[in-house]
Amino acid sequence: MAATDNTITERDVMVGVSSRVSAEVVSGLTEGERIVVGIKVPDAPKRPATQVKGAATPPGTGMPPGGFGGPR
Repeated sequence: MAATDNTITERDVMVGVSSRVSAEVVSGLTEGERIVVGIKVPDAPKRPATQVKGAATPPGTGMPPGGFGGPR
């Protein structure tokens, strides 16, 4: 829970029905309380991509032609 002075207090809650985008909190919070659902972490410094020698797939070792194995 996030207090009005922007401090954060950890609290146990009971979750009911949930999906990838929402969750029902059935106990542990009071309507109107502010919550923290994630923490924003600063991005890591950007580094240029480097190729490791020998990391490429050798010729002739990829997927065979024809997709997913033909008709069923």
